Amino acid sequence: MQGASGLETLLTEREAAKVLQVSLVTVRRWRRLGTGPIFRKLGRSVRYRPADIADFVAGTGRMTTRGPQRIQTAQALLRQSGKSA
Repeated sequence: MQGASGLETLLTEREAAKVLQVSLVTVRRWRRLGTGPIFRKLGRSVRYRPADIADFVAGTGRMTTRGPQRIQTAQALLRQSGKSA
């Protein structure tokens, strides 16, 4: 997404939280722990690219509530065993 200046539109922390439907505190915690979407620092301001938010959401799918195993990992294991996903 590009703004009128031709530069990519960047989201504030609050806007990112709204898009992700989580609290601002959660977005900040994820950033501190390194578990959230990729972010940019512009001086003291934190900004998020919409594409990075989408990539983060796409990579958070799970097939089980146990452990950190993600869909891609589970699909790879199925391929190794000869089963289709």
